[in-house]
Amino acid sequence: DESAVRGDEDAIALLLLAGEETATRAPATAAHWFEAALRLLPAGDGDRRATVLVSLAASLRALGELERCRAALLEALDLLPPGDEERRAGLIARCAAVEHWMGRHEDAHRRLTRAWEDVRDRSAPAAAALQLELAVDGLYTLDLDRTIAMGREALAAARATGGRALTAAAAAVLCLGEVAAGDAAAAREHRDEAVAHVDRMDDLELATRLETLFFLGWAENYLEHYEAAAARVERGLAIVRATGEGGLVVPLSLVGGYTLEMTGPAGAAVELCDGVVDAARLSAHQHELSWALMELAHAHYFAGDLERAIAAAEESAEVGGRLAGATIPASGGGPGWVLGMSLFEAGDVERSWELMHALGSDDLLHKIPVERCFDWEVLALAALARGDRAAAEGYVARSEAHAEALGLALPRALAVRSRAALLLHDGEAARAVELARESERIATGIGARLPAAFSAALAGRALAAAGDREAAIPALRHAERELDEYGSVRARDEMRRELRRFNARAEPRGPGTSQDGGVGSLTRREREIAELVTDRRTNREIAATLFLSEKTIETHLRNIFMKLGASSRVQVARILERERRRA
Repeated sequence: DESAVRGDEDAIALLLLAGEETATRAPATAAHWFEAALRLLPAGDGDRRATVLVSLAASLRALGELERCRAALLEALDLLPPGDEERRAGLIARCAAVEHWMGRHEDAHRRLTRAWEDVRDRSAPAAAALQLELAVDGLYTLDLDRTIAMGREALAAARATGGRALTAAAAAVLCLGEVAAGDAAAAREHRDEAVAHVDRMDDLELATRLETLFFLGWAENYLEHYEAAAARVERGLAIVRATGEGGLVVPLSLVGGYTLEMTGPAGAAVELCDGVVDAARLSAHQHELSWALMELAHAHYFAGDLERAIAAAEESAEVGGRLAGATIPASGGGPGWVLGMSLFEAGDVERSWELMHALGSDDLLHKIPVERCFDWEVLALAALARGDRAAAEGYVARSEAHAEALGLALPRALAVRSRAALLLHDGEAARAVELARESERIATGIGARLPAAFSAALAGRALAAAGDREAAIPALRHAERELDEYGSVRARDEMRRELRRFNARAEPRGPGTSQDGGVGSLTRREREIAELVTDRRTNREIAATLFLSEKTIETHLRNIFMKLGASSRVQVARILERERRRA
């Protein structure tokens, strides 16, 4: 391209072909060829320039260069002739999607609203893409009625055009909107449709709509299909590694953070979110960093490390410039709520109470319906800590009615546990034990092992409060073992204190793995890095593969050397190779 001159059609054709052939496997190379072709295209050839700019934008989005991607799409929009409604609608949908991932939700909302008012043919495929992005927009603004209405229309239009990728995306977004709003039955139906399409799509086809796995994974988390959600993340990140489609690394990974917060171990959730924060720090996207820090705060909260939870939540608010909103799908959330929860658990009851109430009303209309039972439980406990039993009763009653309406297991487990805590406060320990154990059974039934462990802890505390030593000790030991296994250290230590109060020995298990040394002592991330070391990867290559910084890889390697008793990468490789042969 350096020797060619503007208007050299042979050179332009060659550059475009090179870009198209490398777009799916090497987006950085493809972007280089598309930019070179743009330099050679005649300035007056607006139609072709718009087409190449769209291809360039796709490559830039795959690289995660969202600012340049947005600029390319806006330039392409300016080049379209006034009557080209089909292409304009499609480009606006793409541009708004990029703006959403950038955290520019107001810009996306205005752009989509104006474009929808201007569309004359709402049965066209591009109109379906616009409707789909309007449905996503509703998730950010908590306008779930619009998400569902637009999602249904987008799905109908996508079905009519026969586009499988668009149909899968529309079904996934609609499913998420429905379960977020509390319509689990409809969500399950559309999940089945999305899964049927996704399972038939190969990775290259799915890469064109990779956000489908993000929306579907979140929906499956809320529908309590945790293994399926984890599989979506795994497949999505595998596609990222194979294609270089790096723009969704942070959002996809954070789907898995929630999954681990429900299923445990909590340490794995912290490790995952810590890695995502590290990756986000390497990018230029403050929105993604704020989001990742908020999820890291949640992971620390479940692990019981309140100091780190508070620090991560405060940094998230500082980076993002807000305490609520701006994240998807918990658009009414933000770092303010997890900061409030952590402050309460740390003993700062009044500050947490003020903060949580500053975010919205007691009815939690600022939170997505499917998550409200989590928050009413915290509010009930805070009200009891303040001596306001009537307020606590109100929160528990709200939670019970809402869980009944949702028809999902986890909200029911949370509502039952909230009632158990209130009964324990009222001195009705026997009934509190009964309900806490019911909550544990419900949560265990769906694989929500961390919430189940917290319910077991409440049952143990209730038995201890009743002074029933014979029943309390095995219950406390059960809860201590569960909390230790699933990595919630603070709650586990509370069980150990209760056991010591009864002069019952508590086994000194640790917060990490089941072994003190050797390969079995490695965490999931450490094992992953050790395997890559064994495959003779350099630190830089490992960092690129796992989307971490080289500094983080070095820190993990120091831990690996210590646990394996190794002094070099070669020794690590030999130990892992021996382990492989034994396996």
